[in-house]
Amino acid sequence: MNTIKTIFKQIKQNKLFSISILILILIEFSVRNFIVDDTFFLFRYAQHLAQGFGLVWNYPPFDPVEGYSNFLWIVILSTSFRLGIEPILFAKLLGATFSIINVFLTYYLALKVFNNKWIANLSAFIVVIMPAFALWGVSGMETQFFTFLFLIGIILFVSEYGKDKIPYSSVVFALFAMTRPEGAIIFCLFLLLSFALNYKSPKKVIFTILLFGIIYVPYFIWRWDYYGYFLPNTAYTRSGFSIDSIKHTLTLLYAIILYIPGVLALSLLKEKTKNIGFIIILYMSIVWIIFSIFINQGMMYPLRFFLPIIPLMSIISAKGIHIFTQSKFFNENRHIKIAVIFLFVLLLINPIGINQNKPHQIVYLSGLGSSPTLHFLDDYFNYAVKYNNFDKELYLGNHMTLYTYAPLGKWLKNNTNEDTIITLGEAGAIPFYAERNVVDMLYINDEYLTHNGPSAEYVFSFDPEFAIFVGDKTAIALPYKEYFTSPYFLDNYELVRHIEGVKGGWYVWVFQKMKK
Repeated sequence: MNTIKTIFKQIKQNKLFSISILILILIEFSVRNFIVDDTFFLFRYAQHLAQGFGLVWNYPPFDPVEGYSNFLWIVILSTSFRLGIEPILFAKLLGATFSIINVFLTYYLALKVFNNKWIANLSAFIVVIMPAFALWGVSGMETQFFTFLFLIGIILFVSEYGKDKIPYSSVVFALFAMTRPEGAIIFCLFLLLSFALNYKSPKKVIFTILLFGIIYVPYFIWRWDYYGYFLPNTAYTRSGFSIDSIKHTLTLLYAIILYIPGVLALSLLKEKTKNIGFIIILYMSIVWIIFSIFINQGMMYPLRFFLPIIPLMSIISAKGIHIFTQSKFFNENRHIKIAVIFLFVLLLINPIGINQNKPHQIVYLSGLGSSPTLHFLDDYFNYAVKYNNFDKELYLGNHMTLYTYAPLGKWLKNNTNEDTIITLGEAGAIPFYAERNVVDMLYINDEYLTHNGPSAEYVFSFDPEFAIFVGDKTAIALPYKEYFTSPYFLDNYELVRHIEGVKGGWYVWVFQKMKK
């Protein structure tokens, strides 16, 4: 406790750390309205929980279905509905708060491991200049909370190593695993390291497992009994090893370009790897990257799944840069020093740049000037963030979610009866605002479709009043072909609304059952 008080005192007097926090707040304010459609199906589950229906997608008589993968975050979000707080504001403020705390935890972990303020300050600074870190802080998703638990768990483990202490880190990792299911796998990989470091004291490892199990196992048994499946629906629809998953992981690693100098400079590390904190940070970063190859994390750019290790990789980078700048090679070569500083400054001043071909759009980490360093992210981020247009298209966030899906959901609520059933594939803002039972064509919130694949016969057996398709003109056939080519659909439904959501061809088709 005294150590933490000392750290807080140092931070109060630390202008560089204050600048890092200010940068984070400014970036989060600039993208404050960013939100993804999936946030709204978390709101739907949270609202139903607060209303007393339980963690369910639809109202009775529909059976419960686990279409989410962030249990603990949904439980927290349900508080906003119980207290009557606007859920978007609640989720964003909470996420932004955790992002600020995570910068502090990055500083604290770096200082604890290396006992060097320069490294700690640089670690915090590298974290905040990654726009993805701020972006997910205001997204409404669980990402920053998940990162918070991960960092707390590592800090506690570092503190517990070599001491006869209760392994409270296992309690935090249990909460970590209850926040996202892959947290349990990360904990198992973490246990391997724990066993390697404590092989002479197996009792501590056993105690760690027991403490984790006391919290996590009852939760796991409950959800297995409640939903009937070993894993949530998202694990069945978005996971799996593939060449694409390798490419995706390598591409994301390429995106974290700021860490390359640090990783290269680690080759100059003269101290032997007896620093347990450094070993833990390096190990967790590596296993996280390897693990990501075996799951399909193509959804939700930019860097959502990698966010928990961004603080760890920032610490690695800061340590490496520190070693490099203290080396004889760096200090005795004036031109090398100037070149390295110049390149690093270029990276820092252009974390968010302007797309010169489309001045109204922000380029996410566009790299060195006009180079295509991270061009692959441009399309996603340009859909997500837009500014200074000064017309009806002015928005900071997911335009489709806020200005198309949400109004459509409200229209459905105001123009249908409570027993109306809707089927659609974009299961976020539309179902949340509609407050009607929804059959999710794209599997995640439907048990049968998740395990059996698309089935028009199954979907239309519920006799939905509305069938809603979302996509561009070329891609819409891919996920929905089974449904809109169904003879039953063609004979019984007519187009009643056609909405163009975003310039460039993203549309919503609303079909209603014909009255005969």
